[in-house]
Amino acid sequence: MKTAIYGAGKSGRVLLGEMAQRGETADFFIDEFSPEPQVSGLPVKRMADIADKGDIRLMVSLHNGTPSATDIHTFLADSLSRQGFGEIHQWQDLALIYPALIDAVASHSVNPNEPGLKVFRDMLSDDISREILDTVIAFRQNFQGPLTGLPDQYAPYFPAGIDVFRGIKSLRFADCGAYDGDTIQSALKKSPVPVSWFAAFEPDPDIFERLCARIGGLKPQFEDTDFWLLPFGAWSKNDVLKFNALNTVCSSFMIGVETAPVTISVPVVSLDATLSASPPNFIKMDIEGAEIEAITGARHIIETYRPTLALSIYHLSHHLWEIPAMIKSYYPGYEMYLRHHSAFVPDTVLYCIAPDGPLVTG
Repeated sequence: MKTAIYGAGKSGRVLLGEMAQRGETADFFIDEFSPEPQVSGLPVKRMADIADKGDIRLMVSLHNGTPSATDIHTFLADSLSRQGFGEIHQWQDLALIYPALIDAVASHSVNPNEPGLKVFRDMLSDDISREILDTVIAFRQNFQGPLTGLPDQYAPYFPAGIDVFRGIKSLRFADCGAYDGDTIQSALKKSPVPVSWFAAFEPDPDIFERLCARIGGLKPQFEDTDFWLLPFGAWSKNDVLKFNALNTVCSSFMIGVETAPVTISVPVVSLDATLSASPPNFIKMDIEGAEIEAITGARHIIETYRPTLALSIYHLSHHLWEIPAMIKSYYPGYEMYLRHHSAFVPDTVLYCIAPDGPLVTG
């Protein structure tokens, strides 16, 4: 019997990481919305691709109130039961075994009356961004999804509807949370200007090997681009921290945690200490909740050079309003835009663009 995880988003990846800590494996994800053919090393399949449902042990990473992807009037649990899977483990049962699933939901819950959300809404530069914020807030009250039909939904970090390359003549890209180089590959494809260099920060040792392998394949095609691959985390200062190395996109720093099943020590650096002599004009951060620390460590670069920013603000509830306020305190002139790049909680991204673009153009 094969094991599949239903949902290839944040909760599915958390579940896979929890399973890995216990020596368990899965064969593939099932997800009706993920644009990726592979997530965390596993293939992603659509329900229509599954012919042998009776021989599948299905681990449902989405909580009970989620509607079916094929019929929004039917709850997912009922829909899956009727489709003939041989063994179904629902979220409420899995959460007892893998408690990180509870944390993944609780850390994303949002109170719509939070004053910071009103302030953030007023910071946004267009109606599309304000409508997306309203949609995300409504979703994160009760997690009734999926979220579909949003502008630029499946174009993370380089959305067509936002002028993220404004004023940039040659791209100097700092990728914090580079994972396996997927964003770098996307940047090389989508950049309308030459790419001078990438600085890729990825502290998970196993994923760093995958990053090196992908970039090794790209280098011969882009001989005029420098690739700086750095096995460090982005942080507020240079230090050594405990790191929960899950070999997935959910690997994260273990601040205040004494022990964890898969914990190593890794070096962390601030962007100010690492890149001030050669400042980037585009910074992307998706670092599993460490964004505020990393932004703190990039304050000089942001204040002085005003790079374009693409910042994940979904990992913790308060990031949704605290990160925008933090950026505005560094440079009030930033235009701010919001996009949401998945069908569920993950990948709400704040885009910050200086009126005339970065002061370092290339």
